[in-house]
Amino acid sequence: MLLCAVRTGIGEGELVSLRASDMDFKSRLIHVQRNLSRGAIKLPKNGKTRKVDMSKQLTGVLGELKREPEDWLFQSSTGTQIDPSNLRNMLADSLP
Repeated sequence: MLLCAVRTGIGEGELVSLRASDMDFKSRLIHVQRNLSRGAIKLPKNGKTRKVDMSKQLTGVLGELKREPEDWLFQSSTGTQIDPSNLRNMLADSLP
């Protein structure tokens, strides 16, 4: 998830709202069409969806995730959507 954030600039609410079906591995694009904000899933901030390029490295890493199309791309250990506050804690814990 950190690699995806760094390589794409996708915000935390958008990251936790990505579904496996949002990935286009052939064209190496991520279709950003949702944002989790204040507990509700809405359109991204500007109200428009967008496509973001994936690097070859990110395409490879995300391609290794085994997800059904309707699954959250990044999910908790129980398969549910990650809460953005937990995301911040996970990232903070991974830093030296």
